[in-house]
Amino acid sequence: MPNEYGHAAIRRLTAVGERHDAALPHLIDADTPDEEVAALVESWRYRGAHVPWESIVGHEPQIRRCKEVVEALHRTDDELDRLNVRLGRGLVLSGPAGVGKTLIARAIAGSIDRDVIAPPVAELTPGLMARLYAHLARIDPTVVVLDEAERVVGHGYEIDEDLVRAMCVALDGLDRPNRAPITLALTTSWAIGLSTTATRPGRLSPRLELGLPTPEERAVLLERAIASVPVHGEIVTAVLVERTAGWTGAELSVAIEEAMSRSLLDHTDALTSDNLLAVIAERYVISDPSPRRALMERTIALHEASHAIYAFLRWPEDVEYLSLSGMPSTRLRESLVDSVNDVAGYRNMAGFALAGLAGEIVALGREMVTPGATRDRGSATDYLLMVRHATQPYEEDRLEGGMGSDRGSERMRAAEHAWLEAEAARTLTDAVATLAPRRAAIEHLADALLEAEDVTLSGATLLDAIKEAIVEESLAAGPDR
Repeated sequence: MPNEYGHAAIRRLTAVGERHDAALPHLIDADTPDEEVAALVESWRYRGAHVPWESIVGHEPQIRRCKEVVEALHRTDDELDRLNVRLGRGLVLSGPAGVGKTLIARAIAGSIDRDVIAPPVAELTPGLMARLYAHLARIDPTVVVLDEAERVVGHGYEIDEDLVRAMCVALDGLDRPNRAPITLALTTSWAIGLSTTATRPGRLSPRLELGLPTPEERAVLLERAIASVPVHGEIVTAVLVERTAGWTGAELSVAIEEAMSRSLLDHTDALTSDNLLAVIAERYVISDPSPRRALMERTIALHEASHAIYAFLRWPEDVEYLSLSGMPSTRLRESLVDSVNDVAGYRNMAGFALAGLAGEIVALGREMVTPGATRDRGSATDYLLMVRHATQPYEEDRLEGGMGSDRGSERMRAAEHAWLEAEAARTLTDAVATLAPRRAAIEHLADALLEAEDVTLSGATLLDAIKEAIVEESLAAGPDR
């Protein structure tokens, strides 16, 4: 983050940028020193230790691709031309927060002996972007980490298109690719949220998506974290792995830190199984005996149970995890999610994403629906966009190009938004219709979840609980059901 001087310089540069940003495209002038930008770059510089590849757990295909980029950067222009290898100006790493994107960025930087800077993307303007890259062209090669890069190379209603164009012009205007900075665009959104213009080959490529750790990878991450602290008693890694399904490496590290903090009060001064399991069970859940808290917990349980019942009706053997521990979530088997690649599959996944909201409507009524389904709506939108791209590819190409006019592009974006609104409403209606006959099963499963140890059900235990809920519902409905 910028120091005090850095913040003041950003304000001055932003003011300058506002006066000149309309004069796009920006030309890169690598001959005139820019002391203010130089001071900013210095304040953004990462000064931590080098990250070796061996310290990164998982992501083997993505790491192999990154190593190929590193090797290409060690070759001469003549060698790359002879081998027909095209070196882009950067690459995109996308995925949830905490899965290792920044670690990979630092590993790349160390492998090619380059410094790392991390400009705050919220402060970037088109003018500052141009000046930044003009400065980077004059100094030793640098790795630029743009976290939440969808703000810079994204597309949508809230994106500054001038900033996207300035980024593209800056990347294209740099000479000597082997000396130009690599820009690592790190985003917590799906790759679909990025501008295809900015991420085309030659600018920002390849585009690598990092997923959540597998159970085997979580075991390694936990074992490494546990090995770095004193331990009292036995720590059963297999139990921890089961109860942290869906957690990132960063979340696992924080859990270990919180458990060690508890050891200060019980004077063990070491990691214990009881403390760690308590942290995992209580994380993000505040103990409050009030009726309001109890109602909230039951509402969340109904929401997650609805996801699970809907998923069971679609994919009977692929509901893997249901929990209120950590960030409340319901997860399908990873192999099923990875296999979804057609319109029908995308629609089913959109329905699954909206099933929690649908279940709240079924169990509580529309007037009692909570505002906590924002993430679900986002996931459903992602899948519905895939449906639109698959069924209307020509229109999407025209949308990206803008039909040669901003007005035409705006009309097409408005049409896309209207289509998404209508499709999301239809998908939610279908999900409500699917779950309405299963209200008793949803409530029974929610009760089982609240009564479960660490409010978590997974694997065969979860499938048995779902089946029992459906059987109980049928018995309560009578023999004619």
